[in-house]
Amino acid sequence: MYIFQILALYWAVTIKLAMEHMLKPKKIRILPVECREPAGSLQSQLLASALEALRYEKSTLILEKASTDRADFILPVGPFRAHELKGHNDSGAIPALCEAPAKHTANIAHTLAPGESLHGYFKQDQTLLALCHLPQTKPNTTLELRKILAPSRPEHQKTASMLRDSFNLAGPWHATAISSEKLCLYSYPSPTRSPLFDALGMNWYALAAFEAAGKSVSIMQQPIWGTAAFDESDDAQLHIKANQIYLDLDDTLIVHGALNPHVADLLARCVRANLPVHLITRHARDPHKTLQEFNIEAGKFASIIWVTDGSPKSNHMTASDRTMFIDDSFKERQEVSATLNILSMPPSASRLLYIR
Repeated sequence: MYIFQILALYWAVTIKLAMEHMLKPKKIRILPVECREPAGSLQSQLLASALEALRYEKSTLILEKASTDRADFILPVGPFRAHELKGHNDSGAIPALCEAPAKHTANIAHTLAPGESLHGYFKQDQTLLALCHLPQTKPNTTLELRKILAPSRPEHQKTASMLRDSFNLAGPWHATAISSEKLCLYSYPSPTRSPLFDALGMNWYALAAFEAAGKSVSIMQQPIWGTAAFDESDDAQLHIKANQIYLDLDDTLIVHGALNPHVADLLARCVRANLPVHLITRHARDPHKTLQEFNIEAGKFASIIWVTDGSPKSNHMTASDRTMFIDDSFKERQEVSATLNILSMPPSASRLLYIR
């Protein structure tokens, strides 16, 4: 009798500890490259992209720079080299996500023109989660977004499989063609393209961190229209024509008790263009009161939708093929995209988004 009680207690405690371990957020230390680049530079954009993608997730905890807590993972953001990580990584005891840049040269069979690139993410089980083809871009190039995110050709899939088998890939990677026969493979996110893919809902840093934290990761397949315009500095701006926008409040327009300047600027531009913006939120109290506290005029919104019954946000939206939804929650974006078949984007898209 007592033996069964002891065994039952033992298993109850074991399961409880296991659940607490699973639910306990993974501590991540983000390492930005120490440099003197100005605000708004590529390095600043990459760091902002990683921070914005991770800071809202309960499964991850970003350690402050001065924190002495031991991290579960280290996330280098930028062109670190392996020897530069050693001083940060407890003599290798703490694993680094998105490993330091590793450059390889590989032979290919005429699948890319010189300057073109492939970008992808291999899950830890070696499943190819996403594969994007980016044609060569030059200053003032404009590309259709559908072409960037179009299903990859069979020969691209073949190249990706060859790279995986040759270099045992896991996590984000990109490869650029040197010639029609050779390409350079890099086993870390593309610095120049990370802001663009992040805006389109594919944050390579976040995927690596979430998978390391034990979460199931995926990427939405959704309709997308418009163009990506590349300027003289090769920075991309998304030009998308929309007839209305549904916008989230918490962790989108207002983040950690402050107005998100990029989303606020997008809202102001939409108001000037007479583009209807609907605020849709599960806010803990009447959103009108919060808007008033932040000096945001309720009249800027075509409607304010306060969802209090736990129902899907898609139930409260009237969508057309030119409707856009902006929300920090991947779960919300996934539900709305799947139900209404509309473009659903993260708040970070507002950095690059030009509504026309």
